[in-house]
Amino acid sequence: MSKHTEWPWLCQPTDRDGPDYGVAIVGDNSGGLVAAALPWSTEIDSGDFSRVEANARLIAAAPYMFDVLEASAADPTDMTNWSDEQIRGWAYATARNAQNAIAKARGNQ
Repeated sequence: MSKHTEWPWLCQPTDRDGPDYGVAIVGDNSGGLVAAALPWSTEIDSGDFSRVEANARLIAAAPYMFDVLEASAADPTDMTNWSDEQIRGWAYATARNAQNAIAKARGNQ
């Protein structure tokens, strides 16, 4: 299995005056296109593209969330010799990384 495009992925709504207004583009840090979130016809009619932008933010956060999830999925058998302090430190870091991933998906970071 090949690895996903490295993050950060960036969410950029299209120009309000452009022909593709309402499309949120997700690109990688090298300028490549990763995905585009598209509006429904009702959103085009209403001009409300908040769902499109929320979807694009979620897509843009996906590789970061994957990395956080992968890092938090430590093999419990590897922790058998860890001290309580090491386990607490790992749990704290895991929770903090998860909070940061959620904030990124919500557009707060």
